[in-house]
Amino acid sequence: MQSKGTNLKQKRILLCSVLTVPYTSGSGINLFRFARTLLKFDVDVSVLTFNWNLKHIPFQKVEGVKIYRIPACTLKLLNAVLNLLFLPVLLVVVLRYDVFMVYGPFIPYYKVLVFMASLFKKRTIIQSVNLTMDDIRTLLTGFWLKKTVNKKFLNSVDVYHAITPEFAHRYEEMNPEKKDRIFLSSQGVDLSRFYPVCEHDKVILKSKLGLPLDKPIIITIGNLINRKGFSDIFKVLATINYDFIFVVIGNYKHNWKFFWQSKNEMDFLYQQGKETLGSKIFFKGAVTNVDEYLKVADIFLLNSEREGLPNCLLEAMASKVPCVYRSLEGVDDYILVNGTSSLIFNSNDGMRRSIIDLLDNNRKRNIIAENAFCSVIKEHSDVLVAEKLLKRIDGIS
Repeated sequence: MQSKGTNLKQKRILLCSVLTVPYTSGSGINLFRFARTLLKFDVDVSVLTFNWNLKHIPFQKVEGVKIYRIPACTLKLLNAVLNLLFLPVLLVVVLRYDVFMVYGPFIPYYKVLVFMASLFKKRTIIQSVNLTMDDIRTLLTGFWLKKTVNKKFLNSVDVYHAITPEFAHRYEEMNPEKKDRIFLSSQGVDLSRFYPVCEHDKVILKSKLGLPLDKPIIITIGNLINRKGFSDIFKVLATINYDFIFVVIGNYKHNWKFFWQSKNEMDFLYQQGKETLGSKIFFKGAVTNVDEYLKVADIFLLNSEREGLPNCLLEAMASKVPCVYRSLEGVDDYILVNGTSSLIFNSNDGMRRSIIDLLDNNRKRNIIAENAFCSVIKEHSDVLVAEKLLKRIDGIS
């Protein structure tokens, strides 16, 4: 194979995703933050995404990151036409950039981009973001044509960034002859933004955020949808006889920024939360200062049915907030260990007991938070992940 160069500071890197800022989709946020981290390495990095329903300008610079948007539409037929019209743009893109990183889901437009980049001997990296949606086992099951196209797509990729061991396992299971292409690492977390603060600073932040000073704060992060398990959270918290508050960070109102989510679903869950928890629940919406809310939290709670590797878990760990979460394949015993650096549950009763355990035991809460904090500092900082991945890319021949 032809050499692809060795000095990434002289190369142009393009990160691609279906969504990114201002949308709060997890994969899109991952992509933007990684692009921002790459800037610390003096790398020329840009982002390619879609301009859904033409709500944004085609190009802008956000926190130093150049973002280019291709016109797209939520009407499938019209969007297919737009994709065809803008296929020639891909040739220009491939010629302009040297390294391409695609974050799932892997839509046909980006598969074509990867194929073309491979033909021109450019470096390509992909990252699956959600088990059962874009992991390799899912991509290589189904009807014949889908499997054939996806197999060729995967074979043209230089590096598969597996964010958990389960993603790596599924890749190796379905593509054993290419297992050397796996790069296993979390997506990392920005430690310059997410970090713990002292009690004095917590008081100041609580006042700023309009939160009570004298009540334990349980927090969750995620848009108000069924997949995040909110209905069960509301039911469980209603049975806990403590004077806590529950803060929900994430969108709870349907609007153009969340076009892919159900309005009825959000409305129902919002009403259920208000009726079940009353004055104990605070819906804060999709805020930009997530880090400040985590800094004042006492317990982080996650009840998702399925995920890849949630950003919010890493952010809570870095903020030294003890995590209570529903068991997640690939996450358990990787970034968090039950009883040591987190409390993991598999049922509503387990969720209830774990929350009460931490509310009752301040010492245990501190020990679990400290263990998780040490783990994220040692292995999951964004700078460390970027440095390792850049070295891996640079080593491709």
